[in-house]
Amino acid sequence: ANSEWLAPPARRWAEALRENKFVPLEDHLQENVPYYSVQGRRVWMVDEIDMTAPHMLKGVSIKGEAEGGRKIYEFDASRAEYLDGMWWLWQPDVTRYDDSGQPLPSAPDDPVSSRTLVPAPRFDERPRDFLIERRAWETLPLRDMLRYLESHPQLPPDKRVAKLTDIHYRMAAPWSGLIITLFAIPAGVSSSRQGVLKGIILALTFFFSFYALTQTCLFLGKQGTIPAWAGAWLTNGVFLIAGVVQLRRLR
Repeated sequence: ANSEWLAPPARRWAEALRENKFVPLEDHLQENVPYYSVQGRRVWMVDEIDMTAPHMLKGVSIKGEAEGGRKIYEFDASRAEYLDGMWWLWQPDVTRYDDSGQPLPSAPDDPVSSRTLVPAPRFDERPRDFLIERRAWETLPLRDMLRYLESHPQLPPDKRVAKLTDIHYRMAAPWSGLIITLFAIPAGVSSSRQGVLKGIILALTFFFSFYALTQTCLFLGKQGTIPAWAGAWLTNGVFLIAGVVQLRRLR
């Protein structure tokens, strides 16, 4: 829960505060924010977005493209709001293009330009997509990491594998505390029976072995040498078995 809900925003706040020379942040508005939807082949250009309320976009231009980058349509709206699971465009002005990329003359009875508020159910972008693109990967919560991979199918295989390894490690890391506890109990019993020094040496050996194996597996997972899930979970599995064996020996 901490790594998903508390740590990511706290880390972003700390980094933003440092970049602002430790002056408290007051303005969350960003201007001229671009976003490209790979799956929808749409280019968004937003004049102003409040990073704390991404469901409201001011001054939006949306360009739809065909294969090869040919422009199909362009929406210009004074505002776009994400309500009831879809985008709504305020006072939209639409321009359509022919096969050669030339704008078609606008029809006076166009069903889009003649309305004040127009729904856009085919636009499957979500408000958080605009935030994900402008945040560092390591500061994203797990749900945003998964959304990033879903909305970027064009990622090269090596980068996708590296990000999948990070996602698995985000899920595996909280269990490390339980694994380490399995070694702390035998080390504590050993120190009480045979001396404190032996228990300390045993605990340090387990800790550095755990850390070294974790870093090695993560490196191999991000390189694609082993599966992404193995790069994140293998250390926990190995030391879980070893910890259980140590506990059984106490009997």
